[in-house]
Amino acid sequence: MLSDDGGQTWEESCTVLPAFARSAVFSPGYPDDPSVWVGSYGSGVRVSHDGGVRWEVLEGLDEHLYVEGMVAAPGYPDDPVLMVVTSRRLMRSADGSESFEHVLLPGIELLHEVVLSPSFDEDRFALAVGTTDDEGQWSVARSADAGATWEQAWTSEPP
Repeated sequence: MLSDDGGQTWEESCTVLPAFARSAVFSPGYPDDPSVWVGSYGSGVRVSHDGGVRWEVLEGLDEHLYVEGMVAAPGYPDDPVLMVVTSRRLMRSADGSESFEHVLLPGIELLHEVVLSPSFDEDRFALAVGTTDDEGQWSVARSADAGATWEQAWTSEPP
């Protein structure tokens, strides 16, 4: 659905979006950069570069992945970092979602969440939270270089 009046009225914009949309993120540069991404369970990510009028499947990610969350750098599009939590792992783009790489997170086997520092533009700091295995031992990884490399920061005691 698309609203061009602040949510007062809505109209169907397309039928390309997946049925099980799970997360969405606007470009922090909106409205100057009207990009928006929508992730779903089992249908990958769709992207619109015109505020939701036209949509396309985002290339570079397996279309069948389960997208649990997404985050864009606060300085996007000038800082074109986009991170996608998908199928309990981290995919990172440093080029505005043109390409993605799988990022290994030390101590985290099943990823739950990625967050960026409020001052990410300056400190490039990110945290990833997940579990070490199916037994539920929690772990946190940290990055000080916009998610390019990670180190284990904390692990809970075994249950």
